[in-house]
Amino acid sequence: MSESAFTFKPFFGIEDATFDDKSRLLVSKKKRDRLGPDFVITLGALGCLEMYSKARFDERISDIYAGGTINPSRDDFVRLQFNIAEDELNFDAQGRVVIPSRIRKAAELPDKVIVAGCGDHCEIWDPARYEQYQTEAEAFEHEAKDKYMRAAIRMSGRI
Repeated sequence: MSESAFTFKPFFGIEDATFDDKSRLLVSKKKRDRLGPDFVITLGALGCLEMYSKARFDERISDIYAGGTINPSRDDFVRLQFNIAEDELNFDAQGRVVIPSRIRKAAELPDKVIVAGCGDHCEIWDPARYEQYQTEAEAFEHEAKDKYMRAAIRMSGRI
């Protein structure tokens, strides 16, 4: 599928998935089709991995850099968002993607994970952390997002 042929459809639903012995993750066909070719995986503010289509991630990059090029706070946010990321990822013929070990370790993902549709992206979670997030969302978010939120607020000039 060419990049120009890719159109956005939101991601829905939760599925169980398992990493194989080569760190490959099988993702459902619906989610694969919606991610399209050359997608991006990054460590999200909540500690899970986030998968974005190239088009959606390009929009995210544009939003981040919209505030001008000289912004030290923006640079802090970019480091948090992009240092643990990989782009130009593709699925193999069986629908699997290799998640680089440094990224998988950063998210502390076990062999069995949850892939959750989140509108414009998918998230890959450790099931125990996802359950904690579901039952204690406010406390979980406060602790997990603190670094990201401080950097984002400083980047926007609100403090």
